[in-house]
Amino acid sequence: MNIEVYEINFSLDQPGYSAQRILEKLQQRLTQAKTPTGGQLFQIPHHVLLVDNHRERVRYFGSLLSGAGYQYMVTATTVEAFTLILQGNCMPFALIIGQEDAKQRFFLNRLFQRMEQQYDWDLLLIRLQMQPIRNALPKSHSLLPLDENATPPALPSVTPPPMTSMSGLPQFPPSFPQPNPQLPDGGSFSGITYSSPSAPTSTPITPLPPVAQSTGPIPAEQLSFAQSSPALSIPEVPLRPVERTAPNVPLEGQDIGRYRVVARIGTTQQVSNTYRAYDRLREKEVALKALHADTIPRHMLEETTDEVNLFQQEARLMEDLDHPHILRVLNTGRSYISGASFIYKTMLLCSGGSLAQWLREHGARSVFSPQEVLPLIWQLADALQYLHDHGLVYQNFKFSNILIKGEVDDLRDLQIVLSDIPAVQNRAYIPKSVDTYAYVAPERWAGTALPASDQYALAAITYELLVGRPPFQGSSEHTMRLLHTTMQAQPPRMHNPALLPVANDILLHALEKKPENRFASVAAFAQIFRSYFGQ
Repeated sequence: MNIEVYEINFSLDQPGYSAQRILEKLQQRLTQAKTPTGGQLFQIPHHVLLVDNHRERVRYFGSLLSGAGYQYMVTATTVEAFTLILQGNCMPFALIIGQEDAKQRFFLNRLFQRMEQQYDWDLLLIRLQMQPIRNALPKSHSLLPLDENATPPALPSVTPPPMTSMSGLPQFPPSFPQPNPQLPDGGSFSGITYSSPSAPTSTPITPLPPVAQSTGPIPAEQLSFAQSSPALSIPEVPLRPVERTAPNVPLEGQDIGRYRVVARIGTTQQVSNTYRAYDRLREKEVALKALHADTIPRHMLEETTDEVNLFQQEARLMEDLDHPHILRVLNTGRSYISGASFIYKTMLLCSGGSLAQWLREHGARSVFSPQEVLPLIWQLADALQYLHDHGLVYQNFKFSNILIKGEVDDLRDLQIVLSDIPAVQNRAYIPKSVDTYAYVAPERWAGTALPASDQYALAAITYELLVGRPPFQGSSEHTMRLLHTTMQAQPPRMHNPALLPVANDILLHALEKKPENRFASVAAFAQIFRSYFGQ
């Protein structure tokens, strides 16, 4: 691999001379460039990829490049740059790096390898050497908060396997782009443009803009800092368990509205239970989840009235959602049985039960290979990305909330749906259940909910399926909170040496303590996981 590298001193105080040298190098590269067929350089001509997270530098170079006639795209990290190359959404002839993170050099090397292997093209790399600025900008001007004192862990010096597509797996949902970087003869890509989370604000999560479908670069006014998912800065969620228990009122055989309760599904829960019920109006069986009104956690009622049905809130939240891996609410209501008030919702009956039940029944296998896990992770990531694109976060991770359509014996054949999207979307939501604590991201313990929090949880689930245990284990809420917020997860290969070394890099990157240090999106995490284990 022959990489042409130029290091150029640069300062925003006196950028003129450095800018002239950069334009000269770009022009020289274009003049020398020849494709294998002798035709045009690329279908996207004069395309430059800028990797920088400094707002003022991005604006300066955007003006410089566009003024010189170059199209350009901007990413905050080399991970995002690699994702764009992997998707085929960007084919640059030059790469300008304004801010390089040592722990992301692995992805920079993969980017160059990808360009060379797929397009037989060696990128021009211009690395900016920053000079001190007399009037330094405040830290709030950066796109991402950086920990200047942190020492990033070294990535392993191994050659990763070549990247291949997984177009042969029909169970993958079509809404994810296949990692095929070949440019079409015409039309546009149906790719996903990823952005990084911005600094926390007090603004609630709002719907993200629709997915852009274009082979062209991202204009400067549409850079990641304008598309980033806002954080939720809110008071810390009370974590003490609610000392209220449901009355012992058996629902089997009871009539709740138009539904006849047949039998409980799964294990008995402290607050709510799910039942198989018969819908007399539709003449079919459904799943019915009933919750005693007096056991609703108080922190979920702080901004509501006593008459509010939380299941109705969930149904309203999902009115405009339609995704094959998200379980919809069919109907909601309230009923009184033996003097006790219940609220309920009905859903599609998933005959395969929950993933928790499936794992118990197939307990002879506690560890799965990445190839076996990948289809499940792909479906979950697809559903989560859909929620994030609609301004929602899931936050309700546990194996019993992942339901299975149909009865199958192979993990690779599972078709799943996410259930129980929390009605609480204006704050961090931590269910009072021990089996959820293994998947709670550090920022959620502090009261902040982000799309990156769901990525952390999905990485923890992936970790558990690959090694047979979650990243952190503890017997109490206090212990789990301490582990998630202060301890680094052990590399998964310590528990499963059969894993490739790159599994450490991918999972630990998604399990970073700070959300801004994780992958740009949950879809980006799934894309990179598939690129290595999709065989």
